[in-house]
Amino acid sequence: PGYKSLWRLSLICFSPAMAARCPLQLWRLTSWRISSFGLMRSVASASVPGPLQRRPKKPPNAFLMFSEEYRGQLKEENPDLSPKALVSLVAERYRNLDESTKQSYATQAQAMSEKWKQEVKSYAETLTEDEKQQIQQYYHKRKEDAQKRQKRAEARAQRANMPARNLSAFSFFIREFVSVHRSEFSQPREVMRAAAHEWNQLNDDEKKPFVDQAAADKSRYKEEMEQYLSRKQEATTQPAKRPANVFALFVKDSMSAQKGVTMQQASEQWRKMSDADKQVIVSYSIRFSFHLQSACSSINVIFS
Repeated sequence: PGYKSLWRLSLICFSPAMAARCPLQLWRLTSWRISSFGLMRSVASASVPGPLQRRPKKPPNAFLMFSEEYRGQLKEENPDLSPKALVSLVAERYRNLDESTKQSYATQAQAMSEKWKQEVKSYAETLTEDEKQQIQQYYHKRKEDAQKRQKRAEARAQRANMPARNLSAFSFFIREFVSVHRSEFSQPREVMRAAAHEWNQLNDDEKKPFVDQAAADKSRYKEEMEQYLSRKQEATTQPAKRPANVFALFVKDSMSAQKGVTMQQASEQWRKMSDADKQVIVSYSIRFSFHLQSACSSINVIFS
């Protein structure tokens, strides 16, 4: 849709005749672009409370430091690589480093991490009670929004697996009418108006083929719906899978959120965390753990 809109906008902008015929479309396209790149960004940035905007930024790990240093060089040497292939190439180069070089990056990352922890601690001490409340409300709202998105996704998946609803006799008539008279009308509304008028002029005998199709389709829907409900009932009666524990979810999210982090490194991060930090992850959902960890050892102070 974005490329299509840009193409239409270019036609209107570079063709005076097109612009004269489509002033409303020009306004819609330009306003859509303005809202997408300007207004929406300002709304997104404004949704983050001020205390979180001035929070110290978490430093990169060893792999990210290596990537920032060599990504540009590898991109110049391989200009045809896609972003995904480029990341894979950087990861391969990092894996092939000797241990001493890897250790140097790890040492630098550790030093930056220790400095960041001190900055976060100082930052947490400067927070007022109102600011702590803002942060807590912000993460609570994000958790609620994530739950709503999950429910909507589950509802969409459920609707996708349900059988298609049966059509009425009038719907079958419209299908046939449109297939025959499509070229005679320029607007969909005109087609529907003409189809409704034509339908009202039919007698019962002329409507009977469409009524029979609707009856057959209704039987089809009833049978498929019974099969769907039967499968759904069987799925609910099966024993539920054991849910993953907090540690397993933490490792999974750690490996997906931090490129280059191995399972062993994620496990080490978990072992180094305090009980208070682990309790925060349990309470505020693992899905936002990396946002909550930004306060590191002082996160308990922020949410106290």
